[in-house]
Order: sequence, then C-alpha cells, then structure tokens
Amino acid sequence: MPGFASGEGCSVRLMEAITDLLTATDVARILRLSRSSVYDLAARGALPHVAIADGRVRPIIRFERTAVQRWLADRERRSGAST
Repeated sequence: MPGFASGEGCSVRLMEAITDLLTATDVARILRLSRSSVYDLAARGALPHVAIADGRVRPIIRFERTAVQRWLADRERRSGAST
C-alpha cells in the first residue's frame, strides 16, 4: 500500500487512519447539528467527506477528523470576520 511502511508499522498507521474517521453521528455531535444536516452538508459538497461504500439508502460516508476541524475553524474565521 503506497505511503505505508511494511511490517507492524503499516497496521499501526492504518488503525490510526481508521480511528480518525468519524461517522455522521460523531460529526453531528461535534458541530451540534442534526445527523440529517450533516448528510445535507456533505451532499452539497460543503462538508468534506469520504464515501467508503454504497449503502441501501445512501452512500456510506465518513469524515476525516482533521478535515472537520479545518472546516469548523474556517467557518468560525469567516463568521468572525463578518462581525
């Protein structure tokens, strides 16, 4: 796998990457929004996400913790600049 070292380090890095993925429920709690609002933001392309599989109702998506943090910081910066 590109970007990962071979051996035990690979599994450690992979597990770190997986644990840094958040569900829509996790993101909803962090942003204090409803889960459906999180899905709406993702569908509009406003909130960065990763589609990991096709689900029956909608694609299964996850959110990278750092991307959510950057998105939130950017929103806070923009709202602070307009006040």
